[in-house]
Amino acid sequence: MMPLRERKEDIETLTNEFLNHNNKKYGKQVELTHASLKMLQAYEWPGNIRELENLIERMVIISQDNTIKEKDLSLILGIEKTNAYAEAFEENLNIKEAVQNLEKDIIIKAIKKYGSTRKAAKYLGIDQSTIVKKCKKIGLVINEV
Repeated sequence: MMPLRERKEDIETLTNEFLNHNNKKYGKQVELTHASLKMLQAYEWPGNIRELENLIERMVIISQDNTIKEKDLSLILGIEKTNAYAEAFEENLNIKEAVQNLEKDIIIKAIKKYGSTRKAAKYLGIDQSTIVKKCKKIGLVINEV
């Protein structure tokens, strides 16, 4: 039997079967967004079909609003989200909220990568005082020596 990563065309059918089974089992009506299905199809599936089955069951159990969203899957699968505007549409954010989320993600990644607000600010092309103000505004605690 071929591994799931070589049978991408079967992922939609299998996902729907696992969703139906687990919705009945747990008395829920969880659905998968189109973007989430695309993410499952793009994933490299190091395991077998059971990995997909277990993932869908976990998502049904932990689903709060009966929708499996791309951001939830990316957390579980360990996939870094790179499409910020897709997330904004999925979550129905207005442009101001979407820009704030993107800015927050960029600042956090830059500080982690460069180790300080000064180096992150230099990399981002903004003043260090600006990055500190933005961190305070978004509630990001910075521990610099």
